[in-house]
Amino acid sequence: MWRVIVQGHAPDGSPPPMSEPRPTRKVIPIRAVGAPIPAPPPAATPTHAHDGHTGHDDCCTPQDLVGRGLSAPGAPPADAASARYRIDQMDCPTEERLIRNRLEPMTGVVRLDFNLLARELTVYHRLSDTGELEQALTELGMAPRLLEAGARPEPPPPALSSRTRFALGAAGLCAAAAEVVAWQTGDESGVPVVVLALLSLGLAGGPTLRKGWIALRHFTLNIYFLMTLAVVGAMVIGQWAEAAMVVFLFALAEAIEALSLERARKAVASLAAYAPETAWVKTASPPDGVGVAADVWAERPAQAVQIGQTIRVRAGERVPLDARVTAGTAAVDQAPITGESLPVDKQPGDPLCAGTVVADGLVEASVTATAAHSTMARMADAIQQAQSQRAPTQRFVDRFAQVYTPAVVAVAVGVAVLGPVLTDAP
Repeated sequence: MWRVIVQGHAPDGSPPPMSEPRPTRKVIPIRAVGAPIPAPPPAATPTHAHDGHTGHDDCCTPQDLVGRGLSAPGAPPADAASARYRIDQMDCPTEERLIRNRLEPMTGVVRLDFNLLARELTVYHRLSDTGELEQALTELGMAPRLLEAGARPEPPPPALSSRTRFALGAAGLCAAAAEVVAWQTGDESGVPVVVLALLSLGLAGGPTLRKGWIALRHFTLNIYFLMTLAVVGAMVIGQWAEAAMVVFLFALAEAIEALSLERARKAVASLAAYAPETAWVKTASPPDGVGVAADVWAERPAQAVQIGQTIRVRAGERVPLDARVTAGTAAVDQAPITGESLPVDKQPGDPLCAGTVVADGLVEASVTATAAHSTMARMADAIQQAQSQRAPTQRFVDRFAQVYTPAVVAVAVGVAVLGPVLTDAP
């Protein structure tokens, strides 16, 4: 048995022009005369179910896979109202745990959903007034801002402002200078060391010490409380340079964490940039002088295009909305969706995903989803919703920390207080 692979070329051997569809590879089996005809291979067993639809092509497209595999992690609780807050001070799981410990025990609170990337908190509740929720968040120093239902949130402020960067750099210099002076003089409690340490604490330690005090008032032994305890302990035993360096390193770690969250937020937001903001839409037009209606195309905002309208995408343009090809053929680069390295041929009846690029050809397509429900929009929403749900491991760590952290603090206090008594040390 031999096989011949035939590539589509013009009769003169030249490659097809760019305006024509991309050639497809065809395998033509060749067998010797009189040779038995091989039995056809068994039908492949589908690797996924097709319940609920009869067509195979529709469910094997990136659009459907995104819709099936990246669904929302949980539906809103029944008979529960929702209140969405913007909290600029909430940028790490530590604040999330502090808010959970304060709001979850409240009567009428059903569920809390956190979106650390957008710094938003959604509270599902059965309360007649949300003033109690806002008061509780204000007591935690979170400064909540109520967002209207369905309103698009404003972009969060920069992770590190110029003032914060300057203060962090100055705090690091002061902490390093305190370490150098203490090492050269051998006096950890000298006046120069204390002054430099206090300057470093004042520049970088304010947020940490304030959050540590809030955690102590609400009986939450989180990392801020432990850092505050370490700083106070270092100052009590005269290690001022160490106290300043510990606070600076912790502030630096928080700054790096904030920058990483900001980078992740921008990466998620960049998904929406793949789809263009405008689309060429076919509009109704009166017949011309001989009674023949001509196609008229108008550029419209993608947000205003409705399902069922016909759009046109030419070579080199991005598909603005999810659609299905009704006329024309094209080679479409689906790398932003599927990661495929080669363009995929599209013919009438094939789906198009928003954000993909028409590399060759021209197609007309009927819109199947609005801009708010396109493939890219659903991917971005699914990423944000997925990170707002706690994994089982995270829930276990939180429960373990509720026992482990107080136990370690109690042991440390016991060693510090009872150690000298039991060992007769001065």
